Amino acid sequence: MFEKVKSALGATTSALTALSAAVGIFAWMNITPEMVGQAAYDTMRTWLPFVMFALGAIFGAGVTYVAAVRKAGRYETARVERNAAIIRNMDFKEKAALLYLHEHGHRDVDEWEHEEMAQAFYNLSAMGYVEGDTIGPDKKRWTLSTAAMEAIDHDPAIFKAMESELGMTGRD
Repeated sequence: MFEKVKSALGATTSALTALSAAVGIFAWMNITPEMVGQAAYDTMRTWLPFVMFALGAIFGAGVTYVAAVRKAGRYETARVERNAAIIRNMDFKEKAALLYLHEHGHRDVDEWEHEEMAQAFYNLSAMGYVEGDTIGPDKKRWTLSTAAMEAIDHDPAIFKAMESELGMTGRD
């Protein structure tokens, strides 16, 4: 405790010593307090608009950045919720194809043997929920897109009604 008081007293003494030395030097140079005040006012009047403009620009840029980040977050959430709603209300065959891809990761489809399944995957591809890679003549490997994965992760109950309808218990 005594150390803090001693340190504060030392700092105060140093400041008063510097102030009295400055007053002595100003008096010797015939500089009056009014002259010091006028010089400070002139300096402040000249530079303050530039400083205020710079600080305002920095503050404005910061506020704009924060608002943009919040808006992007709200947009992202709305996009994922919209995709989840679309998947929830999808046709049974397309929803079954998404469920299969969600459960197994990918599906290889021979387009001539399984035309109906291939059509479901093409419909899902047009909506942006699956991606297809050609792995052979008339054969594609279908995988879930990022949009579909985000929607399913956001609302895991998307397939609940379908699983109960098909009698699936989570075991294949």
